[in-house]
Amino acid sequence: MSGREHWHKIARLMDYVELTTGALLRVTPHYHFQVINHDPDDNIFTDCAITAAADYIITEDRHFAPLATAGYHPQPITPAQFIAKHL
Repeated sequence: MSGREHWHKIARLMDYVELTTGALLRVTPHYHFQVINHDPDDNIFTDCAITAAADYIITEDRHFAPLATAGYHPQPITPAQFIAKHL
């Protein structure tokens, strides 16, 4: 399976989840918040989380730490912290 076919299957799966569960919110950020300086490629995730008004970004990547004090709603949280807080 080529990379293109793989991504096409993932897109179809996302369409299915969106249509059947409502558990998927697609966003297209039109503003770049530039929160992450040490790994700028991570900014797309913060841009999407801010645009979607997410509560958290669940990650163990320390590059997301500046998000905690950036003044935006989504907060970085590790999987273990999330589980402890919500289960």
